[in-house]
Amino acid sequence: MEPSLRSGNYVVTVSVSLLKPNVGDIVVIKVPGRDILMIKRISEIKKNRVYIIGDNEEHSTDSRYFGFVSSDRVVAKVLFRII
Repeated sequence: MEPSLRSGNYVVTVSVSLLKPNVGDIVVIKVPGRDILMIKRISEIKKNRVYIIGDNEEHSTDSRYFGFVSSDRVVAKVLFRII
């Protein structure tokens, strides 16, 4: 997510059950097909699916690789970072 977030930054998040994410927001998602979390930006929302991209497009694994993601895989919205 460079340059928005850098390795070693901490982020403060809120559950999506408390604050709905919108296009342009940075979110934490459960990666499809893997048991890991990833931080990406929402680029597009269609019904119950989101298209997510990394800010560093040349080095990001995101929806350009695995397509739209079910919105129930979005677990948190990033409020701000701590450097």
